[in-house]
Amino acid sequence: MDRILFGAFDPIYPNGLFSCANDDNIFGLRIVTRDDATGELSEGRSLDMTSLKIGPIDADRYFTVAWKHAGKQARLTWGRLDEKNVYGRVEMEDGLSVLIELYIPREYRLKYRWANFTRQADRVLTGEMIAPFGQPACSAMRLLLERAPECELGYNDRGLQMESFSQTGELINLTNGTIWQDMGLSWLRGAKYSRPVSFVYTVDDPEAFLELPGDVEIDRLLKEGRNQLEKHLEDHLSTRLTGLGALEGVPEAVISPIWFNTMYREDKGHRFVMVDRPRARNDDGWGIAFN
Repeated sequence: MDRILFGAFDPIYPNGLFSCANDDNIFGLRIVTRDDATGELSEGRSLDMTSLKIGPIDADRYFTVAWKHAGKQARLTWGRLDEKNVYGRVEMEDGLSVLIELYIPREYRLKYRWANFTRQADRVLTGEMIAPFGQPACSAMRLLLERAPECELGYNDRGLQMESFSQTGELINLTNGTIWQDMGLSWLRGAKYSRPVSFVYTVDDPEAFLELPGDVEIDRLLKEGRNQLEKHLEDHLSTRLTGLGALEGVPEAVISPIWFNTMYREDKGHRFVMVDRPRARNDDGWGIAFN
């Protein structure tokens, strides 16, 4: 892989992470929030953008966004550790649970490719691009989790799964006999948590993930990631542009939204700063560039 980009590049999922390797090999992680009292879900277009609290943000080295659902707050913080790794943490107040969902952003890019997300171990989820028609080699991703999910599942019918998750708070096998189910492919995978959880998200060639890391190795990587992210924040806070007096907070209020509204259009290979990320039409490239 020549390069890997990491960012909150999906316009309607600021509470998510998007990796793009060589433009074609795209993976995403997004957060679905559930109110445990009512079962109501908040995600995508239903996310209350007026409740967002963004920053500190320092490009892809440190990114944090908080949002509210049913009067309770959740937060996603992540930062790039090196060329291939990101450390992140999802936090939520009592009464909220979250679904960490692995998916393929820009699904129209999969016209001649397949995707499969699997569980390698209780704390290890992986995803792979599959090129059955002779395209160039594809990349893969791995998610190392602080602890095993309360429930997790791979699925293909997202609408049906989200309806069930809203009603029950669980991920239930709702196999509907599609060709992908028959082939054993899961184009999406979800992991539920009702307490804060940390993770390490990695993109690499599929061969890099053949050896399964043990709990000791996972704990070590998570600890190193947390320490490095804390150092990134410390460096950012000590070097960022700040204002005094009447200008206190103004530089941060200008700079953070620039990174927050930075989208990536993979067919052009460029990042664009949008006027406002919700103005993208779903996840299409036209809306990203035009707005």
